[in-house]
Amino acid sequence: MPDDQTDTSAPDASGTGIGSRLKAMVHRDPGVLHEIALTFAATTLFVVLAAWTLSRVGDRVEQTSADLVDTPVAANGADDVTEVPLVRYRGPAGVAGVGDVDTPVRVAEVDLLGLVRVENPDEAYLVRRYIRGHKNRLAEDVDSVLRSATAEELADPAAEAIRGRIRERVDRSLPSVAVERVAFGHYRVFDVPAVVR
Repeated sequence: MPDDQTDTSAPDASGTGIGSRLKAMVHRDPGVLHEIALTFAATTLFVVLAAWTLSRVGDRVEQTSADLVDTPVAANGADDVTEVPLVRYRGPAGVAGVGDVDTPVRVAEVDLLGLVRVENPDEAYLVRRYIRGHKNRLAEDVDSVLRSATAEELADPAAEAIRGRIRERVDRSLPSVAVERVAFGHYRVFDVPAVVR
């Protein structure tokens, strides 16, 4: 159609609303309505799938958190045992010579690990996070056990008695986590010379 002629069959595009503009676009190119419909359908589908996926992830995290709080980990019947760092301790050990300036101070270093049954990596992450929230309580438990240990208990390289008492304290401090066994990643007891004034 020549430029100087006007198409009288086209709707009036002088309106300012979106409806008037849309009518004008559809009249000029009928395929544009099909493209708009496809774009709208694809966008709607994407939003619905994204919302569904996020709700599934949220439900799973919520369920796993609830399982961790409500039931011990070992009760879930899992087969995978994982090492979880409980606490790193370095401090005084034993009660002999406390307050005596001439007696060396006995110091213990312990990297305490817990062996815990978990079903999947998500649960292992939640157990580690839960334990990190109880670090101070665990350090206090280890400190109490090591300060009250006898010289014979501290001299035992396997530290069976100390591990047993620490395990009892850990079970009380972490009621939501079933620690099957405590292990020492590092265990050392040594004497520091007395302070000379």
